[in-house]
Amino acid sequence: MNGLIKPLYEMNEFNLLLSDIKKGLNPVAVNGLSGSSKSHIVYSVYDSVNKPVMLITYNDMEAKTIYEDLCFFTDKVYYLPSREAMLYDIEAVSWDIASERLKVINGIMEGDNCIVVTSVDNIAQRYIDPNIVRKYSLKFKVGDVVNLSDIINTFIIAGYERVDIVEGKGQFSIRGGIIDFFPMICDKPYRMELFDVEIDSIRQFDVLSQRSTEKVNYAQIFPAREMIVSRETIQKAYEKIKNDAESQIKNFRSKKNKEAESRLRTRMGNIAEKLKESIYFEGIDSFFPYFYSRSFTLFDFFKDKPLVMVDEPQRVIQRIDTQSFEFQELYKTMLEKGNVMPLQGELLYPKGEVLGSIRENKLLTLNLFPKNVENFRPVTAVNFYAVSIHSYDGKIELLIEDIKDWKLKKYKVVILSGTPAKGRMIAETLREKGIETAYYDVYPEDILPEQIIITNGAISEGFEYPAIHFAVVSDREIFGEKKHRRRFMSQSGVSSKIKNFTDLKIGDYVVHVNHGIGIFQGIRQLTVDGIKRDYLDIRYASGDKLYVPVEQLDLVQK
Repeated sequence: MNGLIKPLYEMNEFNLLLSDIKKGLNPVAVNGLSGSSKSHIVYSVYDSVNKPVMLITYNDMEAKTIYEDLCFFTDKVYYLPSREAMLYDIEAVSWDIASERLKVINGIMEGDNCIVVTSVDNIAQRYIDPNIVRKYSLKFKVGDVVNLSDIINTFIIAGYERVDIVEGKGQFSIRGGIIDFFPMICDKPYRMELFDVEIDSIRQFDVLSQRSTEKVNYAQIFPAREMIVSRETIQKAYEKIKNDAESQIKNFRSKKNKEAESRLRTRMGNIAEKLKESIYFEGIDSFFPYFYSRSFTLFDFFKDKPLVMVDEPQRVIQRIDTQSFEFQELYKTMLEKGNVMPLQGELLYPKGEVLGSIRENKLLTLNLFPKNVENFRPVTAVNFYAVSIHSYDGKIELLIEDIKDWKLKKYKVVILSGTPAKGRMIAETLREKGIETAYYDVYPEDILPEQIIITNGAISEGFEYPAIHFAVVSDREIFGEKKHRRRFMSQSGVSSKIKNFTDLKIGDYVVHVNHGIGIFQGIRQLTVDGIKRDYLDIRYASGDKLYVPVEQLDLVQK
């Protein structure tokens, strides 16, 4: 994609930005960018600085949009979905989201020079010591001598479920000298065969037929959970939980709150029973502060400090405030009712520490309009001028008019066709209209003034840099439709924000930003840990159910 970067080196603003970064100026405000032009500059900076980049934005939907645009420019980009800070004894995230998160964490720890796109919710989360993750992340190759008992112990502590037959991620089985396991970060499971204590072969296998397939050089055990605990850690945590509970019970007794006292006693009994039965149980993540006296941030998983880009910092700060307020309000209510322990209120970092962890890095702030935001006041600013391409709504003659105008101004023009077939069709149509162009399967290294390049690919919207006479037109402008976004758009290709429950009718197709398309089944009132809350009931084709708290209505589109 160097051909898409080269024109930027003719732009004073881009060269100034690279110079400011090289000088170590911090933070640097980058103004005037939106949509795909923002992603273009982000990628071009990443390609130039030769270090990892973390882009923090204000919600998952915006993070996903930026990620999908960046996927056109590079395959070295990750999207880290958020997981809710849950205080209930229910599974907080789907296995798909857990798998995706662990893939990103593994990629970061491997030292990949990559771009990580995420919402600020993930910066507010507490994480375990990366060294613990490394301890239970093991790689095996043929010929290695192993201890079967040690491997089993690693699987259990790393959060894998022992089963007779491995059928899904996060499972392992032992049959004589055969070890089957399915890492959360992989698309296929592994089968290691031992000859005495030596690994004789490593293959991948099919979960349906259970037959071995291709041989591989190595296999990796990576933790199946973000929270890793040992029996010793559990015992210490339980003592802390027990002491806190006894103190809280005395407090309830002094206030003659028998209902809360009884509820807390019952809860303590349930927790004790769960810890006896298994290392892990649903809801264990909510007890994080009891298991670890020290917590870490997402930044601690990077081998080299990343260049951090904060997208619309004012909205990021607003999201930190909203997340903190909603969590603390729920925590206080549950604490008064005896449903949570005191330290569970520290599940998220406070606002000051979240902002502090961000500011410890070299920073770029990305704003459409220049803003002087508290906590992110820039020492210098670079103002870009980028223009969005208007829609042609399938009217090719309007596109031709713009192309002729761009050619007169000696523009370099790139047309992204979405698919090869559409690209060849556009090229043929333009040639019939007397415009010289060609379709390229691979983007050329250079593009000349007055040249029209058509290639496969899609971004959310086209953009133009008038200062350097460079324009990129997306298939969305040409055909009057958005590119298909697997998780954000309905089957009809149109999605809209739901403002109120009355906008929904039973049977409506809805789209959850993380779980995709399902059917709305109505509002259900569920009682979790004695707290009644309203949930959206969404059913999926696979038969799965998803209950979305009504407070998270903004995560669902119609």
